[in-house]
Amino acid sequence: MTIVSASFTYDRAEYLRGFRRYRVASLGSKRDLLLGIASIVGGACFYFAGHAYLAVVALLAGVVLTAMVVFAVIVQPILVYNAHPKLKDRYSLSFCESGISFHTDEIDAKVKWSMYSGWIQDDEFFTLFYDQREMLIIPKRALSQGDGSRLQSLLSDYVGRAL
Repeated sequence: MTIVSASFTYDRAEYLRGFRRYRVASLGSKRDLLLGIASIVGGACFYFAGHAYLAVVALLAGVVLTAMVVFAVIVQPILVYNAHPKLKDRYSLSFCESGISFHTDEIDAKVKWSMYSGWIQDDEFFTLFYDQREMLIIPKRALSQGDGSRLQSLLSDYVGRAL
């Protein structure tokens, strides 16, 4: 039986980095930001071409889309971190074939792998998610030598390929 353990406390900047990376990877934020900017530029072109109505529509669409991306990637992670005191607790996690065991001051739970719909990883985090707003960010610094590859194997076997 493969068991991977991680114990950590998020620091604010670390949690925000992980959340923002998840948002950029999972929501198509880059695409939406480019569309927003293109719409703003298009609106400016319409304005100078004498099409005021089209300019207003394109500019408004661009500003709204860009604002939504900024909110989702920059503002919302701060709001979530500040609103959830549990994110400041010490986490002790155990990963095995049957799922994940969570232990904090407030939580003592076992979660099956089927709860998670996907995962991503980068040089600093493993991030498991189960809807567009809920995720588990695991700092790689919390893993022992060799546990990163064992966790990656468990995630691939039970959640699926990384997105």
